[in-house]
Amino acid sequence: MQHHDVVIVGGGIVGLGIAWQVQCSGRSVLVVDPDPASGATFAAAGMLAPVTEFHHQERPLQSLMLAAAGLWPQFVAGLAANIGYRKTGTVLVGVDAADRAALSD
Repeated sequence: MQHHDVVIVGGGIVGLGIAWQVQCSGRSVLVVDPDPASGATFAAAGMLAPVTEFHHQERPLQSLMLAAAGLWPQFVAGLAANIGYRKTGTVLVGVDAADRAALSD
């Protein structure tokens, strides 16, 4: 029986990114994925758009998402390949009065 320090479930961009960082830290890692290299799931759609999928009233979550987004350039710089990462703007749309109020803050 093999022993691994860390087991990660899911071989998407997040799972593989975590696995890579774990391995770089010197620990052994096993990635478990039911369908390896099958492409992006519907959950992430292959994009990194951290603040476009939150409710405008979730300010604590927004701070966490923005902090995570700030880590991507450093992560990409450590890769051995050009992955086509681009930092572009985002348009946020409010769908009701509460969203409008939150966006105007």
